[in-house]
Amino acid sequence: MDEKLTYCLTGATGFLGEHLVDKLLQNDDVQLRLLTRKNHTLYQAQSRVTVVQGDLLDKNSLEEFIVPGAVLINLAYLQSGSEANLIATRNLASICRQQSISRFLHLSSAVVAGRQNQNWITEESCPNPVNEYEKNKLAIEKILEQDLSEQIPLVVLRPTAIFGKGGKNGLKIISDFQKESHFIRRLKLTLLGNQQMHFVAVENVIAAILFLLYRPALSGYFIISDDDCINNNYHYIIQAFSQVMNLPLISPYPFQFIKKSLPLLLRLRHRTQIDPLQRYSCNKLKQAGFNKSIEFESALQNFFGNARACHQLYSTHMSLKRKIT
Repeated sequence: MDEKLTYCLTGATGFLGEHLVDKLLQNDDVQLRLLTRKNHTLYQAQSRVTVVQGDLLDKNSLEEFIVPGAVLINLAYLQSGSEANLIATRNLASICRQQSISRFLHLSSAVVAGRQNQNWITEESCPNPVNEYEKNKLAIEKILEQDLSEQIPLVVLRPTAIFGKGGKNGLKIISDFQKESHFIRRLKLTLLGNQQMHFVAVENVIAAILFLLYRPALSGYFIISDDDCINNNYHYIIQAFSQVMNLPLISPYPFQFIKKSLPLLLRLRHRTQIDPLQRYSCNKLKQAGFNKSIEFESALQNFFGNARACHQLYSTHMSLKRKIT
């Protein structure tokens, strides 16, 4: 790159944000401006990082955060309710127009597609959101499209369930698995075995963000997923975790009727996706020239390896604590 690029980043202190900041700082041509609600000291030693204390719901604070000509990267999603996120989005769009930024990259979610009938969900699938979260995510996209499209190039990345070091996706599955009896483990493996989990490695999401950032000619909507890997299912994930944790491998019960009942159970539980084999396609991103940075299986091994190390550290800590007391 011939000149310094300024990226204004929301959600910088979250799981994905921390991974992205670390990657962006590997590029000497990048200047970062990070919006935080509290006075963060995490990047004080970095001369190319400016931390701005503010709030997405406080329009005035965004004027200091967003500078003219910058690229806005929006990773934030507020936990204070649907309406708060809509207000925050309108605030961002307004100040971005006022400051004449050069581009807006928004992290959305693949679940905006909602309930679909096709085997592969793509960017062309007409959104049919079912629950409040899906509807809110889609509404945010619509606001940005309406408020920015004529003045500022907009690119929207829709990831599936992001997993990796520091993330929460996947932790509940392995936590539940460790607590369950052998009977329940086999029953769930029989019922959920082939169900697509829609996990995507954080490394691949970061790679997709960087790919889109460094190609200003690209705009529009892109899905990033690891659903093209045949092992992105409940059975493989449980077996991979068992191997890393040195747990005995389990096998499903040989009862086909249990497996065939899953779509009905998903419908009864009011799940958006009632087809357990449905997948999200990232072919559009690949056709633009994107290559993933890590294979799904390798990312999963790294994630479980880190989980095992954390588990061992916690066990050692508790053991020492018991000895002291």
